[in-house]
Amino acid sequence: MDSEAVFALALGLEGTPWRVVDVRFDAELRRLDIDLDFPPASRFPHPESGQECPVYDTEPRSWRHLNFFQYECYLNAHVPRVDGGPDQGVGRVAVPWARAHSGFSLLTESMMLVLARSGMTVAEAARSLGEYPQRLWSVLLHHIAKAHRAMNLELVQVISVDEVCRKRGQNYLTIVSVL
Repeated sequence: MDSEAVFALALGLEGTPWRVVDVRFDAELRRLDIDLDFPPASRFPHPESGQECPVYDTEPRSWRHLNFFQYECYLNAHVPRVDGGPDQGVGRVAVPWARAHSGFSLLTESMMLVLARSGMTVAEAARSLGEYPQRLWSVLLHHIAKAHRAMNLELVQVISVDEVCRKRGQNYLTIVSVL
């Protein structure tokens, strides 16, 4: 099995038009690039209607993926836009490995959430992933907002919040009670 097939299996591309077309490793830059593409005449669902449409054009995009051992890994693809006609217009296709408008793969975002839930500060999690803290904050805030939208707060009458110093210094413990 060649490296393209191995990475295609690892990325879960089976059953999609996407294929790994190139894998480039640069030891000097400490970087692995995985290039993804689709065959000519592929059709993709329109982002609004879901109707299968031919490719209108493509836009180059890159996403930070989980490290490959100690090397940064990036997924690169020309993401198709499809034309849904006069009613739907042109829209960018959703890719199976990343959330729309995110510079990270879904697996990388999942790792960010796991690290944040483990008790690490955002700065510590960013350092362990080799990213800037602000990039982690943008992902975390997206998922926090999504979780808040999903919460049913109809029965909540009172929320109390208290913050106490856990240790000397700037370690605080926040306690939230909901009635």
